[in-house]
Amino acid sequence: MPDPYSTEHAELIETAESLIRELLASRDGVQGGKVLYAQHLEYAERAQALAEVLRSVLFLTELNRYEAAFALLRGALEHQIFDQLLMLGRLHMVVITGISAADWSMWEQERRAGAAWTKHISTWDYNSGNPRLTYSGFRNEKNPDEVLSLYYFLREQYDPFQGRAAEQHLFNPTFSAIKDHKQWAEQSQRVWGTYLKWDNLVANLRLNRLITPTNAFRLSVHYRFLSAFVHPFINHTRLLHGNNGDRNRYDHYSSELVLLYCVIIGATEMRTLLKALAMPPKQAIANRGAINRVISNANKISAHMWFPGQSPHDFDRIAEANNRNVPGRRALPPLTERTPPERIRPGTIRYYRNPLERLVALHRSQNELTGWPYISPWNRQDACFR
Repeated sequence: MPDPYSTEHAELIETAESLIRELLASRDGVQGGKVLYAQHLEYAERAQALAEVLRSVLFLTELNRYEAAFALLRGALEHQIFDQLLMLGRLHMVVITGISAADWSMWEQERRAGAAWTKHISTWDYNSGNPRLTYSGFRNEKNPDEVLSLYYFLREQYDPFQGRAAEQHLFNPTFSAIKDHKQWAEQSQRVWGTYLKWDNLVANLRLNRLITPTNAFRLSVHYRFLSAFVHPFINHTRLLHGNNGDRNRYDHYSSELVLLYCVIIGATEMRTLLKALAMPPKQAIANRGAINRVISNANKISAHMWFPGQSPHDFDRIAEANNRNVPGRRALPPLTERTPPERIRPGTIRYYRNPLERLVALHRSQNELTGWPYISPWNRQDACFR
C-alpha cells in the first residue's frame, strides 16, 4: 500500500529536503571563496545547526510524531529569528528603568561632550524615566562599512546553566568564588531579560526593519501555536488528529503544516545567510544559482500558508468578505451593500488565530448561503468531518 505521507506531500518533502541539503552544504560553499572571514563561517555553522533540527523534524513527521515535531519547530523558529539579528542586525535597543530627570540631564551633557560611553548610541529618548537607547553595531575602525551585530557577541555572554544569583551557594563548589558566580548569573539574567526574550527579539527585528509591525503581530500567532506543543496544557491529540484520529496515526493536515513550517523556516534561513554574505565584507558562496532556485520553489509551494511576508490566499479574502460588518448584526445586509472579495485590499484582511484550523479549512470548499463561496484547489472530503 502506498505511503500517504510520501504520496500526498511529495513536492513539499522534496523542497524541505533540498533546503536542508543546501543549508548543510553552506559552510563548504562559503569556504570556496578566495578570502575567508570568521563571521561568515560562523553564520554558515548556525545555518547547519538549524538544518539538523529541521532534519529531525522531518524524521519525526515521517513517524507521525507531530507533537514532538511542532515542539522542535518552536526552537527552530527562535533560532531563525535570532540568526536574522545575528547576521543582519545593525541596531539594538536597551531600556533602562528608573532614571531621574537630573540623571538624564547629566547623561545628555555627557553625550554632548562626546563621552566614550555614548559613542555607539544612535538615538535615545527619556521615555518618562525609562530611557530607550538605540545603539549601532560594532564597526571596523579601518572600514566603517563592516559592522558586526551585538547579537554576534551575546552568545558568549549568556549561560543558561548558571542559575539565579541567589542560588549560587547551593551548587557544587568550584575553583571560582561564589561572588564571581553571582556576577555571572546576574549577567546572564540581564542578557536574557534585555535581549533574548521573545518580545525583545521581535522588538529588535522591528528596530532593524527586518519585520513590519503587522508581520510582527502575525509572527506572534505562529510562536503561540508552536509554544502550545512545548507545554502540556491542551489536548494535543484532539488538535492534531481531529475527531477521528488516534495518537501517532498519519494526519494529512498536521503533516502538511509541519512541512510548511520546515520549508518556510529553512528558506528564510537561507535568504538570511545570502543577505549576510552580500554585506561588507562580501563573501561568495558556491552553487548560488541552485540555492536561488530552491528558495524560489519554497516560496511558491508555501504561499498558501500566508506566513509573515506572504500574501493572503483567496480563502482569506473570501472569509474577510463574508465576515466583514456581519458579527453582532441581527439581520445580514444584502450582498449589494457588502464589499466583494475582489475589492478587499490585502492589507485590510484580518489574520487567523490557529494555523492548523485554517489549513483544514483551506482544504474544504464552502458554499456560503449568506455570502461568497470558496472553492478549494485542494478539496478533501475528510476536511468536513475533522
